[in-house]
Amino acid sequence: MTEVGLNIRSHFDRNSSGFSTFRRSLGAILKADLNLRASPRVPDPGRKNVANYRFADNGGKALSTWIADNLLAKFTEVTTGRISDPERDLVKDLQPPLNLEKWKNTQRRSVMELRAMCASEAEDRH
Repeated sequence: MTEVGLNIRSHFDRNSSGFSTFRRSLGAILKADLNLRASPRVPDPGRKNVANYRFADNGGKALSTWIADNLLAKFTEVTTGRISDPERDLVKDLQPPLNLEKWKNTQRRSVMELRAMCASEAEDRH
């Protein structure tokens, strides 16, 4: 599998959200609808494992199913230069609501509050 394929899988086809900010943000938004419960990424109660929470039990699978049923994704292979160059332009042009950096996202505060609630729940569960 190519590096691009691995990166796509980590965001769209994984049962764990601990390594994907996209999945943590989307899961925080859909938490009530999908009955998701946040827990530390690994059993260690360290701050990083709490902040980079995952969704317990079948939560990761429920989130993956929701993504497969509701989202479309496209990608372009970057063969020259740095990936940050076309990424910066795409973020500026598309202003993706779950991208919390590189543009003045008016929803950033709300998403960060939802993520903080999940991190707090994960901390309580360790």
